[in-house]
Amino acid sequence: TQLVPAEGVYATRAEIDRRWFDGVTSIGTTPTFGGTESVIESHLFTDWQDFYAKPIRLRFYDRIREQRKFESPEALRRQIELDVESARAILARMPQ
Repeated sequence: TQLVPAEGVYATRAEIDRRWFDGVTSIGTTPTFGGTESVIESHLFTDWQDFYAKPIRLRFYDRIREQRKFESPEALRRQIELDVESARAILARMPQ
């Protein structure tokens, strides 16, 4: 059985090469940019950049907010900063 969370923004942890990284993950259609295809995008809180084309496993901890369209990319950027703060606070309370 495959489960896909509802569209929105989540506090997540990603496993890559047996290492875990905290992050924030968005599931949805990127409505601010007119997207119509559903995508999953994760921003990991690390400087380690060598994870492109590697298998990834995501653990979802908490839903931060619903997906929505913003009036501008700048407004979206400001919201992402708030989402990152929320995800960091949620994940700080979770066991590693």
